[in-house]
Amino acid sequence: MRATLECLERNLRKLYSFLAPWPGWRVGEENGLLWCESPIAHEAFNKVLECQVSGSDAAERIAKLKDRAAARHVPFGFWVGPTSRPKNLEEILATLGFHRQALAWAMARPLDDAPLPPQPANVSVQVLEGPELWPQWLEIFTQVFQLPPVLAQAYGQQLACGGFGYGVPLRHYLAFYRGRPAGIASIFQDDSALGIYNFGTVPSLRGRGVGTYLLATLLEAGRAQGLKLAVLRGTTEAYGFYLRQAFRHLARYELFRFAPSVTVL
Repeated sequence: MRATLECLERNLRKLYSFLAPWPGWRVGEENGLLWCESPIAHEAFNKVLECQVSGSDAAERIAKLKDRAAARHVPFGFWVGPTSRPKNLEEILATLGFHRQALAWAMARPLDDAPLPPQPANVSVQVLEGPELWPQWLEIFTQVFQLPPVLAQAYGQQLACGGFGYGVPLRHYLAFYRGRPAGIASIFQDDSALGIYNFGTVPSLRGRGVGTYLLATLLEAGRAQGLKLAVLRGTTEAYGFYLRQAFRHLARYELFRFAPSVTVL
């Protein structure tokens, strides 16, 4: 299980290395800390992804990142997982003004030879090969993750920097139900795993097979590339869905959030 969790963490690190050259992004990995900053004023895009700090200066180093976010007037997130250190990390975060925000679950499943299930009559999935479907993708992203449109548009402008189509490591998918945009996902593949991100379906269209077929399409894309493992961090809401799709639980993560007194979008 530990080796599988390392595949997830490695996929995440490589994804953020891919994001690092984008305009306004800054990704740092040094002495046990992996963090990112971006122009988007939300903790999903300004956060510590890994903390494995063993020195007595842990609080000081974390405070510097938090203070930099405060100076930029953006919320700052901090992920705490099973390998996070130091042992008193949660106490340090509380002292610095961080509060528990959400839970997430590290999950994985083998990419076996199971065929793509029959396509539901009313469901279709397209990979974005150009910017034409990008507005619809962003609209669903806004609904699924309940973000203000201005943040979703900012995220879209950043994601578009990575390009579209089958030839880039970060690819985006849009699912339709009866011709209506209904679900989204992104995948990032490295040499050992298929990472699944931004996965979700419109709440009003759940239960119609959209998510199941969209996920199966992603898994088939990973198999086509010769990968043997799919990894993700799922929300509590989606946990049962992933279990039904043969994903297994690896670990629990908690997101802590620091919000400055004034947030500028």
